[in-house]
Amino acid sequence: MFGRQPVDVIKGLRKPKQSTTSFLTSVFTEIKEEVRATDMAVKCNAVQKLFVVSSTQLYLEGYEMEWAAFHVIELMSSPRFSQKRFGYLACEQCFGANPELLLLTTNLFRKDLSGASHLDTTVALNTLSMVCTTDLAHSLADECLSLLSNSKAIIRKKATALFCKIYYFMPEYLGQSLDRIAEKLRDENPSVALNAVNTLYEQARRTPQAVLYTASSLYELLRTTRSNWMLIKLLKLVTSM
Repeated sequence: MFGRQPVDVIKGLRKPKQSTTSFLTSVFTEIKEEVRATDMAVKCNAVQKLFVVSSTQLYLEGYEMEWAAFHVIELMSSPRFSQKRFGYLACEQCFGANPELLLLTTNLFRKDLSGASHLDTTVALNTLSMVCTTDLAHSLADECLSLLSNSKAIIRKKATALFCKIYYFMPEYLGQSLDRIAEKLRDENPSVALNAVNTLYEQARRTPQAVLYTASSLYELLRTTRSNWMLIKLLKLVTSM
């Protein structure tokens, strides 16, 4: 199978009497061999080690892991959630805000956002909130809007929060979707309602007139909520308006 595990890389980086340069050289040689493997388990292990090294030692020195982008995309498309999850996690660091690379992931995001597995949908929403660009917002806004009606509260919550980014990159989408966000103020799950308040607050900071019509719903929520955190957010939102 493969030699070192990600935990072995972390332990190696912490050894006080070891040459960091020679250790990283051997690790990268091993990673470049494993990442070309046809076995997805070996490939996933290699990307995990690369992520560990890049996010600790090399990231601080300005090194990137974009060279492994296509291998990360392979993991994102894996049918196994354990591999897919790590592919999406590595995507956040590997792709950054590179629009050319991110365009290659559009159909992967669309497939997982519209898929039957709520785990795939959740991890796709998490990553999209980190790497969203203007192109991704335009391509995936409708899929994200449909998730506001999902039966699972965790998906409604994450989709509601994601619209902070979508409205930032695609303000023209406000007219056809802000009503749906306002509906989440009355959601039965408190975390969904809180994320709706957060999204409206972020929008109110830019265009307060766009959310004025939600004042009555906000007042009702202000009157009935027992959450101190919700009260703080509501007061900030009302002040912005």
